[in-house]
Amino acid sequence: NDKLFQAIVADFTTNMDWNGLVKELLASPITTNATQTTTYATNGEVIAVSRRDHLCAKVNSRLGFDDICQLDAANQTGAKSTIAQIVSGMPSDGYGRGGVIPVLPNQPTLFYRGGLENICEQLSLQVIDAKVNAKQPNAKIWTSTAANVAGDISDFAHIIMGLTSSDDRTQPVIDALTGEFTTATANGATATDAMRSTFVTACLAPTFIGIGM
Repeated sequence: NDKLFQAIVADFTTNMDWNGLVKELLASPITTNATQTTTYATNGEVIAVSRRDHLCAKVNSRLGFDDICQLDAANQTGAKSTIAQIVSGMPSDGYGRGGVIPVLPNQPTLFYRGGLENICEQLSLQVIDAKVNAKQPNAKIWTSTAANVAGDISDFAHIIMGLTSSDDRTQPVIDALTGEFTTATANGATATDAMRSTFVTACLAPTFIGIGM
Protein backbone atom coordinates (compact mmCIF):
# COMPACT_ATOMS: atom_id res chain seq x y z
CA ASN A 1 0.00 0.00 0.00
CA ASP A 2 3.02 2.30 -0.32
CA LYS A 3 2.39 4.64 -3.26
CA LEU A 4 6.13 4.88 -3.98
CA PHE A 5 6.37 1.09 -4.22
CA GLN A 6 3.32 0.91 -6.46
CA ALA A 7 4.89 3.56 -8.76
CA ILE A 8 8.06 1.46 -9.04
CA VAL A 9 5.97 -1.62 -9.89
CA ALA A 10 4.02 0.36 -12.50
CA ASP A 11 7.20 1.65 -14.13
CA PHE A 12 8.63 -1.86 -14.40
CA THR A 13 5.34 -3.25 -15.70
CA THR A 14 5.38 -0.62 -18.43
CA ASN A 15 8.97 -0.88 -19.68
CA MET A 16 10.25 -4.19 -18.18
CA ASP A 17 13.65 -2.53 -17.70
CA TRP A 18 15.48 -4.56 -15.03
CA ASN A 19 18.39 -2.12 -14.67
CA GLY A 20 15.94 0.74 -14.38
CA LEU A 21 14.02 -1.17 -11.69
CA VAL A 22 17.15 -1.74 -9.61
CA LYS A 23 18.22 1.91 -9.89
CA GLU A 24 14.77 3.23 -9.08
CA LEU A 25 14.35 0.94 -6.08
CA LEU A 26 17.79 1.67 -4.59
CA ALA A 27 17.38 5.44 -5.11
CA SER A 28 13.86 5.45 -3.69
CA PRO A 29 13.13 6.85 -0.21
CA ILE A 30 11.85 3.34 0.55
CA THR A 31 15.51 2.30 0.58
CA THR A 32 17.30 5.52 1.52
CA ASN A 33 14.80 6.80 4.11
CA ALA A 34 15.59 10.29 2.82
CA THR A 35 11.92 11.13 3.40
CA GLN A 36 9.15 9.47 5.39
CA THR A 37 7.29 6.75 3.51
CA THR A 38 4.40 4.43 4.24
CA THR A 39 6.88 1.57 4.36
CA TYR A 40 8.89 3.35 7.06
CA ALA A 41 5.76 4.14 9.06
CA THR A 42 4.74 0.47 8.89
CA ASN A 43 8.05 -1.39 9.26
CA GLY A 44 10.42 1.13 10.77
CA GLU A 45 14.08 1.30 9.79
CA VAL A 46 16.61 -1.50 10.11
CA ILE A 47 20.13 -0.51 11.20
CA ALA A 48 22.29 -3.58 10.62
CA VAL A 49 25.88 -4.35 11.41
CA SER A 50 28.23 -4.23 8.46
CA ARG A 51 28.59 -7.89 7.58
CA ARG A 52 31.76 -9.55 6.27
CA ASP A 53 31.54 -8.87 2.53
CA HIS A 54 30.17 -5.36 2.93
CA LEU A 55 32.71 -4.52 5.64
CA CYS A 56 35.69 -5.76 3.62
CA ALA A 57 34.51 -3.98 0.45
CA LYS A 58 34.11 -0.77 2.44
CA VAL A 59 37.62 -1.04 3.92
CA ASN A 60 39.08 -1.69 0.46
CA SER A 61 37.20 1.21 -1.08
CA ARG A 62 37.80 3.84 1.60
CA LEU A 63 41.39 2.97 2.46
CA GLY A 64 42.64 1.87 -0.95
CA PHE A 65 43.43 -1.73 -0.09
CA ASP A 66 43.36 -4.60 -2.55
CA ASP A 67 41.36 -7.43 -0.96
CA ILE A 68 42.57 -6.73 2.59
CA CYS A 69 40.38 -9.58 3.90
CA GLN A 70 41.68 -12.11 1.37
CA LEU A 71 38.17 -13.07 0.27
CA ASP A 72 39.25 -13.51 -3.34
CA ALA A 73 40.17 -17.17 -3.90
CA ALA A 74 43.26 -16.03 -5.82
CA ASN A 75 44.56 -14.34 -2.66
CA GLN A 76 44.02 -17.29 -0.36
CA THR A 77 47.32 -18.99 -1.07
CA GLY A 78 49.78 -19.26 1.80
CA ALA A 79 49.19 -18.13 5.37
CA LYS A 80 46.20 -15.93 6.10
CA SER A 81 46.79 -12.47 7.52
CA THR A 82 45.51 -11.58 10.98
CA ILE A 83 42.67 -9.59 9.46
CA ALA A 84 41.68 -12.50 7.20
CA GLN A 85 41.61 -14.85 10.17
CA ILE A 86 39.40 -12.50 12.19
CA VAL A 87 37.08 -11.80 9.27
CA SER A 88 36.47 -15.52 8.72
CA GLY A 89 34.48 -15.53 11.95
CA MET A 90 32.46 -12.40 11.23
CA PRO A 91 28.74 -12.61 10.31
CA SER A 92 28.00 -12.80 6.61
CA ASP A 93 25.05 -12.96 4.24
CA GLY A 94 23.91 -16.41 3.26
CA TYR A 95 21.16 -18.98 3.01
CA GLY A 96 20.27 -21.77 5.41
CA ARG A 97 19.76 -25.30 4.14
CA GLY A 98 16.35 -25.48 2.49
CA GLY A 99 15.61 -21.85 3.29
CA VAL A 100 14.31 -19.37 0.71
CA ILE A 101 14.84 -16.32 2.91
CA PRO A 102 18.45 -15.12 3.24
CA VAL A 103 20.14 -15.11 6.63
CA LEU A 104 21.12 -11.51 7.32
CA PRO A 105 22.56 -10.99 10.82
CA ASN A 106 21.63 -7.50 12.02
CA GLN A 107 22.51 -7.25 15.68
CA PRO A 108 26.00 -6.62 17.10
CA THR A 109 27.35 -9.10 19.63
CA LEU A 110 30.34 -9.08 21.96
CA PHE A 111 32.16 -11.34 19.49
CA TYR A 112 31.38 -8.95 16.63
CA ARG A 113 32.52 -5.95 18.62
CA GLY A 114 35.70 -7.70 19.75
CA GLY A 115 36.52 -8.90 16.24
CA LEU A 116 35.88 -5.48 14.74
CA GLU A 117 38.06 -3.76 17.32
CA ASN A 118 40.91 -6.13 16.48
CA ILE A 119 40.41 -5.53 12.75
CA CYS A 120 40.52 -1.76 13.27
CA GLU A 121 43.67 -2.14 15.37
CA GLN A 122 45.34 -4.19 12.64
CA LEU A 123 44.30 -1.61 10.04
CA SER A 124 45.80 1.18 12.14
CA LEU A 125 49.18 -0.57 12.02
CA GLN A 126 49.01 -0.55 8.23
CA VAL A 127 47.84 3.03 7.68
CA ILE A 128 49.46 5.09 10.47
CA ASP A 129 53.21 5.77 10.15
CA ALA A 130 53.50 2.57 8.12
CA LYS A 131 55.94 1.68 5.37
CA VAL A 132 54.59 1.33 1.85
CA ASN A 133 53.55 -2.26 1.26
CA ALA A 134 54.35 -3.49 -2.25
CA LYS A 135 51.33 -5.79 -2.05
CA GLN A 136 49.06 -2.86 -1.20
CA PRO A 137 50.48 -0.03 -3.35
CA ASN A 138 47.34 2.13 -3.21
CA ALA A 139 46.70 1.91 0.52
CA LYS A 140 46.17 5.23 2.28
CA ILE A 141 48.93 6.08 4.77
CA TRP A 142 48.76 8.86 7.36
CA THR A 143 51.63 10.28 9.41
CA SER A 144 51.52 11.45 13.02
CA THR A 145 53.81 14.44 12.59
CA ALA A 146 52.54 17.67 14.15
CA ALA A 147 52.15 19.38 10.78
CA ASN A 148 49.75 16.71 9.53
CA VAL A 149 47.69 15.83 12.61
CA ALA A 150 44.79 18.22 11.96
CA GLY A 151 44.45 17.17 8.32
CA ASP A 152 44.75 13.49 9.15
CA ILE A 153 42.09 13.62 11.86
CA SER A 154 39.82 15.49 9.45
CA ASP A 155 40.42 12.64 6.98
CA PHE A 156 39.29 10.14 9.60
CA ALA A 157 35.94 11.91 9.83
CA HIS A 158 35.51 12.25 6.07
CA ILE A 159 37.12 9.11 4.64
CA ILE A 160 36.61 6.52 7.36
CA MET A 161 33.38 7.71 8.97
CA GLY A 162 31.94 8.98 5.69
CA LEU A 163 30.83 12.38 7.02
CA THR A 164 30.57 15.24 4.53
CA SER A 165 31.65 18.81 5.22
CA SER A 166 28.02 19.95 5.22
CA ASP A 167 26.99 17.39 7.85
CA ASP A 168 26.25 19.04 11.22
CA ARG A 169 27.99 16.14 12.98
CA THR A 170 31.32 16.58 11.20
CA GLN A 171 32.95 19.37 13.20
CA PRO A 172 31.93 18.00 16.63
CA VAL A 173 33.33 14.62 15.56
CA ILE A 174 36.61 16.19 14.42
CA ASP A 175 36.82 18.08 17.74
CA ALA A 176 36.21 14.86 19.69
CA LEU A 177 38.83 12.91 17.72
CA THR A 178 41.32 15.76 18.13
CA GLY A 179 40.60 15.77 21.86
CA GLU A 180 41.31 12.05 22.06
CA PHE A 181 44.65 12.49 20.27
CA THR A 182 45.60 15.43 22.50
CA THR A 183 44.64 13.61 25.70
CA ALA A 184 46.57 10.49 24.68
CA THR A 185 49.75 12.42 23.94
CA ALA A 186 49.37 14.46 27.14
CA ASN A 187 49.22 11.19 29.08
CA GLY A 188 52.49 9.99 27.63
CA ALA A 189 51.49 8.13 24.48
CA THR A 190 53.68 8.56 21.43
CA ALA A 191 52.21 10.50 18.53
CA THR A 192 52.03 7.26 16.54
CA ASP A 193 50.11 5.37 19.23
CA ALA A 194 47.83 8.35 19.84
CA MET A 195 47.03 8.61 16.14
CA ARG A 196 46.40 4.86 15.90
CA SER A 197 44.06 5.04 18.88
CA THR A 198 42.20 7.92 17.24
CA PHE A 199 41.96 5.92 14.00
CA VAL A 200 40.47 2.94 15.86
CA THR A 201 37.84 5.22 17.42
CA ALA A 202 36.82 6.48 13.97
CA CYS A 203 36.90 2.93 12.62
CA LEU A 204 34.44 1.80 15.29
CA ALA A 205 31.99 4.63 14.60
CA PRO A 206 28.40 3.62 13.72
CA THR A 207 28.66 5.29 10.30
CA PHE A 208 31.49 2.92 9.42
CA ILE A 209 30.38 -0.34 11.02
CA GLY A 210 26.66 -0.01 10.28
CA ILE A 211 24.44 -0.41 7.22
CA GLY A 212 21.40 1.80 6.82
CA MET A 213 22.61 4.81 8.76
